Amino acid sequence: MSNLSERLPKGYSPLPGTVKPQFFELSHEVGTIVGLIALSSPKAKAYDRIWVDWNNNKKFTGDEKLMGTVSVRGKEKFVVFGPFERSVGDAKIAGYLIVHDDDHIHLVPKGYYEGERS
Repeated sequence: MSNLSERLPKGYSPLPGTVKPQFFELSHEVGTIVGLIALSSPKAKAYDRIWVDWNNNKKFTGDEKLMGTVSVRGKEKFVVFGPFERSVGDAKIAGYLIVHDDDHIHLVPKGYYEGERS
């Protein structure tokens, strides 16, 4: 789990055109995964766009973007990105990125979703 922050990670530049960007760094066995989430428009009600620096070149590009699906359960809001499968060095990462209540993000392995195993 990682908290979201308005502060850019060291060595990164803002992505032009993003609305209210928030940045994150997630620890994983392949290293640290860095990304940003943003609103699709100023009127969006949830962070529904995400870019992940999969190749670790300190840039966010169009091929690194995922679209999210918003879910609301009572007072809690989730945005689910994925499933995805990416190669990072010699390893593969497969799963979902889930933004919870617009303030933190989880990396959930593929095969697990909403607390259930498939």
